[in-house]
This record gives sequence, C-alpha cells and structure tokens, in this order.
Amino acid sequence: FLLAGSIVIWKSSHSAALSRVTADAGQVTRTINQSENSNVAATAGREVVFQTKLRDVPLGEKLQLSCDWFDPAGKVFHQSRWETRETNKALWETQCRCQLSQNAPKGTWKVELKLGERVLTGTEFKVE
Repeated sequence: FLLAGSIVIWKSSHSAALSRVTADAGQVTRTINQSENSNVAATAGREVVFQTKLRDVPLGEKLQLSCDWFDPAGKVFHQSRWETRETNKALWETQCRCQLSQNAPKGTWKVELKLGERVLTGTEFKVE
C-alpha cells in the first residue's frame, strides 16, 4: 500500500513538473543555428529545421518530444518523435527536421512541437 501511494505521489509531481515546461516561439531555418528568421523555409526538395528553446525543464528527465509538419492544406506532411538525452539544465535547446519533397506544395506551412501530446510551440513558414 505504501509503495502504491509513493508511486501515485511521484507520478503527480512528475506530471506537474512536465506541465511547467514552456517553449520559445522558435524559428524555421534552412540550417541548424541559422540566425535570421525569414520564415521562408526553402524551395521544394530541401531540408528545413525548426529550432526552439524549452524553459523550466525538469532536471534528470528524458523528454518525449515530437514535431508535426503540416502542408498548406492542413494535412500532416511529416512527423518525427524522439526522446532527449537526460536533461541537465532548465533551458534546453532542441530542433526537428523535415525533408521537403520535390513536389511539396508551395504556400504557408506550419510546424508544431509537442511534449507528449501537449503542443508547446509552433510557427508558420513559407515554401516557395
């Protein structure tokens, strides 16, 4: 009984810690660590990168992150899921990538970064 109670308390504090995680707006660029934020990602056939910083990250955790990339029609074009290495700082930089196919539709796209099932941040960008 004591063990079950300890597990419930740990899970609720763990969930509370994860619920405090927030993210900066982020930016879509053509390469990692690119400084300008033109929001013009690339022409079709190129890779784009979404970069952001997570804040209030609990230490010693492996975060379950994902990115959903939506085409101009709102359909999911690409999804990526990953687990971070064990966190060791409250400000955590992360990124995800998407390879745009040659026939990727032109227009305004959207990317969303999630922690578990909760959307932390996202942005729109143009594909020309």
